[in-house]
Amino acid sequence: MCRLPTEIVRIFLAWMLALSAGACATPDESATPADKVTNAKIVYRLAPAYPAEALAKRIEGWVHLSFTVTKDGRTRNIRVIGSDPPGYFEESAIDAVSRLRYQPELINGKPVDADDYKVLLRYTLPE
Repeated sequence: MCRLPTEIVRIFLAWMLALSAGACATPDESATPADKVTNAKIVYRLAPAYPAEALAKRIEGWVHLSFTVTKDGRTRNIRVIGSDPPGYFEESAIDAVSRLRYQPELINGKPVDADDYKVLLRYTLPE
């Protein structure tokens, strides 16, 4: 069995996270049409660790998560919406999303907590 260097896996995951972490959200429901809403933007991300068991078994998969971006740019209320295969990647994905940092959502120039941000993290072994 060919073992892939951890650094190659981490670099590949960082690239995949960069492609898939363009989180989207619905505007804050407290905003009115006259309000100027600026969505949150990622300012810091760290590639998720590839779980050792999944790496050893050469398993690939994905995790879809939902979370809140707080007015200080942190994430909270992280929850798994779906994953495949279940039981391999959820913990790593939650850890990665908990480390994301955002420029917070703004309503009329003031930072606000913003719900319903979503991200899909793909765990893919490099060839």
